[in-house]
Amino acid sequence: MDFNLVDDRLLTFDPGRATQKAAFLGEFFIADSKADPQGTLFLGFFQQDRDGHVKGIIVLELKDLP
Repeated sequence: MDFNLVDDRLLTFDPGRATQKAAFLGEFFIADSKADPQGTLFLGFFQQDRDGHVKGIIVLELKDLP
């Protein structure tokens, strides 16, 4: 991925991700980035709910979208 071509708002992680929510009506996270101080990656972080139960996630391959 060429990060020079990515909209800066996608890489803005201000409190509550307000910039992302205002621009895209949602939040985006880089799957292989750390989600917490323990080093859990976002990909694994979002596969559990707050009680530790496993849940599903989806992956969108943006290159495959029209």
